[in-house]
Amino acid sequence: MTELSVKPRAVTIAVLLALGVSAAGVVQAVNAFLERRNLAAGLVEAGKYMSIDQAIYRTINLKGSLTLALFLGVCAAVLMAGLSLALSQGRRWARVVTWIVGVGIIIGEVILMAADSSAVKTGKFVTAVDVPGGNLDTVAMLNNLLVPGWFPPLHYLAELAILLSAIMLCIQLVRPAAAEYFRPEVDERGTDDGRTWSTSKIRP
Repeated sequence: MTELSVKPRAVTIAVLLALGVSAAGVVQAVNAFLERRNLAAGLVEAGKYMSIDQAIYRTINLKGSLTLALFLGVCAAVLMAGLSLALSQGRRWARVVTWIVGVGIIIGEVILMAADSSAVKTGKFVTAVDVPGGNLDTVAMLNNLLVPGWFPPLHYLAELAILLSAIMLCIQLVRPAAAEYFRPEVDERGTDDGRTWSTSKIRP
């Protein structure tokens, strides 16, 4: 590469993917934060119809998933936003750090997907046998309070977007064009006696 300012396509795509991971992280974090509030309020209401301890027990996996989703979302949003800027500026350290962070996010999202119980997908924590008289309207109302209909689609969409974007980001960063772009440049200069010596132009 002759010009440090010339970015290969792989690097440009990597910057855009890092921004995509950051944006999806914001969605995941906000979604998880709002659902934590809904879950707390829903448990209070559910306690009026069934054992509050039983309701808490049934939603304990969901609470754990929300905590992990919030943590991963914040990390993805903050770290990838900063790293995308460093990548666009051609910082050599950013390639390695972004790859490490990307792998960490991939592992975290896979764990999050594995931790999500079937109840998280359906939002059916309360059944007819839990409600006096088995009133189905009450059952539906309580389940909607615990897990609103908007939560599961956003939850899984954000997970998938972060996972796929992070995978593609890591792939772009190991491509030869990206590796060459972030490699120190070497200047070979001649001396009076015919020998050559080299210096490296290293990005900070």
